[in-house]
Amino acid sequence: MPLSPTSAIEFLKVSPTLIQRIGICSLERWLSEGKSILKKRKEAGEAYFRLESMTGEKVLERLSSAVELEQVSEVLRMYCRALTGRNAQILSTETLKDRGIGWTSLERPSTEGTGVFLPPIVDRYDAKAENFGWYKVMATHQAGHLEFGSFDFSFDKEATLFPNLRFELGQRSRNGITDLERFFDLFADRRLAADIFTVVEDTRIDYLLKREYAGIRRRYEQVQQEALAERPPLNSLPLRQAFVEFLTRMSLVDLSQVEFPAEVAHELRAATYILSRVKSPLATVEDSAEATIRLYALLILSLIHISEPTRLGMISYAVFCL
Repeated sequence: MPLSPTSAIEFLKVSPTLIQRIGICSLERWLSEGKSILKKRKEAGEAYFRLESMTGEKVLERLSSAVELEQVSEVLRMYCRALTGRNAQILSTETLKDRGIGWTSLERPSTEGTGVFLPPIVDRYDAKAENFGWYKVMATHQAGHLEFGSFDFSFDKEATLFPNLRFELGQRSRNGITDLERFFDLFADRRLAADIFTVVEDTRIDYLLKREYAGIRRRYEQVQQEALAERPPLNSLPLRQAFVEFLTRMSLVDLSQVEFPAEVAHELRAATYILSRVKSPLATVEDSAEATIRLYALLILSLIHISEPTRLGMISYAVFCL
């Protein structure tokens, strides 16, 4: 106030914006920088406090740990193009109506053809580099779907690792607009089949990415383990959703040493084996489809033999053991 009443008033006006961008802890540092400028040149200082100064913006950028998608979208676009050879668009999840199933966080990125969807801002960590690293992992995951053929599925193409049950079941399928729609028409519960397919295909893509791009593997696995800690409790979900959630967790954890409860050991071991088959350099999106058929059938058969409360309790206990 003694230096410039105008600046003091402007500071009060912009404080909510500043706290949102840089947090209360960094506010004093930003204020100190502005006072130094104000002492040297009044006009420059007042512009700083009105947030109309390039210097002020640079200070905010330096102090802010958050990373905004708008700031890094072009870098991420070029990065995805380098990985895939395609000019993928970087889009905000704000444009998505539905969020999909998968291991990622509540602001779930999703991929639709040539679009990579990411949240408008990331402020998960105290360091800007780590927040950008999270963006990079999510962009890599989605670019992997483009690079390794998730959208090139052909109903009539043979799988590599599984016998092709699609061909035996195909007569039940209506002629969908796309091959994936034709595939999901095989199932009475298309939504359940789509959710299982998403988890299986994510598992395949994650394996290939960590195999092909060792430089990002450590950070990739760190983000996955953080996502695992944020997963919803199994006992809060209906049985079918709990099964999909279990598959999601299986895709993130090495289950080779896990002892499952005897009552569900056979089914869960079978599900583990089926899902692990797509963790192969030979696996294709058609293998993910075949794995989906088997996992869907496994769940339906399980529903027949044991009541839902019992089955859910056993699956919850198995996940607790992880």
